[in-house]
Formats: sequence, C-alpha cells, structure tokens
Amino acid sequence: MKNRTIVYIGNRLQKKGLNPTSVDMLGDKFCASFNVIRASHLGNPIFRLIHMWITILFNAHKTSYLIIDTYSTNAFIYAWTSGILAKLLGLNYIPYLHGGDLPKRYIKDKNKCQK
Repeated sequence: MKNRTIVYIGNRLQKKGLNPTSVDMLGDKFCASFNVIRASHLGNPIFRLIHMWITILFNAHKTSYLIIDTYSTNAFIYAWTSGILAKLLGLNYIPYLHGGDLPKRYIKDKNKCQK
C-alpha cells in the first residue's frame, strides 16, 4: 500500500554552488504534509540521471506521486526518461514545467514531449 510519499526528481546542485531549484524549495514545503524523497545532488550528469532512475525504482512501491522538474535544455532528458520509467512502473507523475524554451523544445522533439 502506498503512503503519503512523494519522489521529487530534479537538479539539486545548490551545494555545488548553483542556485537552489524547486526540488529544494518546493520540496521543503511538501515535507510538512508528505514524506519527500529527492534526487539528485550528484554533479556528474550521467551519474545524476542514474541516481534519479534508481531513486524512482527503489521507491516505486511506496510512492504516491512522482514530481519531475522539466526543463527545455539538456536536463530535458532527465524528465523524459523519468516519465517513461514512471509509466512502465504505473506511477502517477506530474511534470513540473520550467524554462522559457519549452515551446521550442516541443517543436524540436514533438514525439518525446507528447510521450
């Protein structure tokens, strides 16, 4: 049975000197009502992507919702592949859209965006 757990996927690179993202700020607000599991803080993009997938896989059995930060640039691959994984696992997921170039991304990768 799933409890009130949210898995929140996005770039958590504040400790690497970058600005905090919604995974940090909004995730903190969700903690008042939900158990929140967040990924990923890893600096290497490949390791960060793998960490996101592992976090989804290992927590799927107890996840109520998966929230996926969705950007239009290189981080789009994190959102796209995490969404596919969520569908395969039968998880409810919410893409949280960021970035002004998402309309351009949609035109460029219409098939990926529609999935």
